[in-house]
Amino acid sequence: MANLDHTLYSGANKSLKIWDLNEMKVVSELSENIGLIKAITICKDRKVLIASSDKSILVWDLVGLTKIGEFRGFNEIKCLEIVSGDTMFAGTKGSATTGGLLIFDLRKSFVQTAYEKEKNQDIFCLRATKDWLFMGCRNHKIHPLDLKTMDQIKPLDPPHFDAVTSLGIIGGNTLISGSKDKNMRSYDLSNIYFEQRSSVMNAHNDTINCLDSLKVSNHIYSGSKDGTVKVWS
Repeated sequence: MANLDHTLYSGANKSLKIWDLNEMKVVSELSENIGLIKAITICKDRKVLIASSDKSILVWDLVGLTKIGEFRGFNEIKCLEIVSGDTMFAGTKGSATTGGLLIFDLRKSFVQTAYEKEKNQDIFCLRATKDWLFMGCRNHKIHPLDLKTMDQIKPLDPPHFDAVTSLGIIGGNTLISGSKDKNMRSYDLSNIYFEQRSSVMNAHNDTINCLDSLKVSNHIYSGSKDGTVKVWS
C-alpha cells in the first residue's frame, strides 16, 4: 500500500484500487494488464504512482491515472523504496550473476537500472532514511547500505529467526522490523551501531507482512498473515 494526502493506493491480484480515506470507499480501480501487485510507491516530486507486478514495473501519472510506462525483464520484485526524489530501489531475488537490489535513476525516465548490488541476496523489504537504506532479507538479517558511499556495513544484531518481511521507521530514529518468525524488533538509528532497543516475541500468530507509522504520532501499525492489524506505542 501507499498513501498520499487523503488517498490510499492498495494492490491485489490483477487490480490496483484507489481509496478516498475521508469517505472510506473505493473511488477508482486500475486493472488493465496488471498481475499480482507486490509493492507500491509514490514519487511526489514527479507525480507518478509506481507498482511492481509479476516481473514488471508499472508507472502511472498520478493526476490522470493513465499508464505512462511499463518495464519488463526483472526477477519478481518484492519491494520498492524512493529516496530523495531521483533514486528508486527495488528488492528482488538475486543470484550468482544478478543483484538482489536494483537501483533506478528516475531522471532517466526509468530507462534502465543504474546498477545492481547484493548478488545471491533475496530481499523482502526496504526502508530508507536520509543516510541509510535498510534491507530485510531471507537470511534473517537486516543489511544497512550507506547511501553516500553505497557501501554495506555489518548486519543489525541480533537477527530474526526467519526471513525479515517488513520494516518501518518511527520518528526518524527507530527502525522496527517484522518477520516470518512472528516477532518484532526495534533498533536505535541515532548512531551507526544500530543497537537493538526492544523486541516483542509472538507479536502476531503468523508472518508480519507490513509495518507503517504516522508522522503525527509514535504509533506503529503492524499487519499480519493471520488477518489482524495491531497498533503499538
